[in-house]
Amino acid sequence: MTALERCGVFKRAFQQRRGLRVLCYHGVCADDEAGAPWVPGTFVTAGAFAAQLDVLRRYGPAVTVAEWLAAGPDAPAESAWAITFDDVAACAFEHARPALARRGVRASWYVATGHVTSGRLFDGDVVRLVRTYPELVSPAAREAVDRMVGRRGGHKQCSIDELRAALGPAEAELRARLPARAYAALRAVSWEQVTALAAEGHEIGGHTVDHAILAVQTAAERDRQVDECVSALRQRLGRAVLGFAYPNGGPGDFGPGDQQRLAAAGVRYAVTTRCGDADRGHPYALNRVCIGGRHSPASFALELSGWLDRRRLMQQGWL
Repeated sequence: MTALERCGVFKRAFQQRRGLRVLCYHGVCADDEAGAPWVPGTFVTAGAFAAQLDVLRRYGPAVTVAEWLAAGPDAPAESAWAITFDDVAACAFEHARPALARRGVRASWYVATGHVTSGRLFDGDVVRLVRTYPELVSPAAREAVDRMVGRRGGHKQCSIDELRAALGPAEAELRARLPARAYAALRAVSWEQVTALAAEGHEIGGHTVDHAILAVQTAAERDRQVDECVSALRQRLGRAVLGFAYPNGGPGDFGPGDQQRLAAAGVRYAVTTRCGDADRGHPYALNRVCIGGRHSPASFALELSGWLDRRRLMQQGWL
């Protein structure tokens, strides 16, 4: 694998694709926090993120997703890449933002506006943290989380009302008792940070209000999650909201009705977590490649080549 990387096989495979490779990140932690119990496996370290950016710059030019779509199908065929962040955890602002700035790269940041306003921990983090730090929550709160996790599909198949009832007490207790550094990294970015990103030329998109997996919600709740998210971003930033990321973004997590909702709200595109190159012919279901802490330099380069796409699609349940 390392020999293939050194001789440029992966780079040539990337450049021959002549498409857009959109990379999805969820968090970037400090190097000395790697392996800490509270750090999710979806996070990469600051050092790894910087090294990945350097690899990407050798492979081709950076664009934002909105720029690539705006160029249209008549744009010169050239392999390019885009950086995106879902949720967005505050540690990404702290560690990814300066790495991007040093390299002149702008990214797309998809924020869950309710979490930005409230500072509430994300549901997946609450579930994981209760298992990691059971001593930080009361027995009643632990039992509520365990019951929900024991349901078929766990928390990802719960409505927003069910999630708040099951996770609310545990989330409040964790927020009060977690190590300060852990909460500071895992919480969503603040509105001041979102505004700073926008002022620096980064693209800001929506990710619902409550990180709600849309397919699980009622039609009225799906409308609210899209409309209130987009409205809040427009009001705060004073600009159109062009992009959106479906929470979870996997098979069955969104549908044609959600694409219509986004179009009605003025959103021009949406990204999924379906592996592969982005396709301008499907602007409301753009593919992305998810990058996490498991990626070594060689396996990261292999992801860029596209050679793993079919395997990833099978693992994700798309095939």
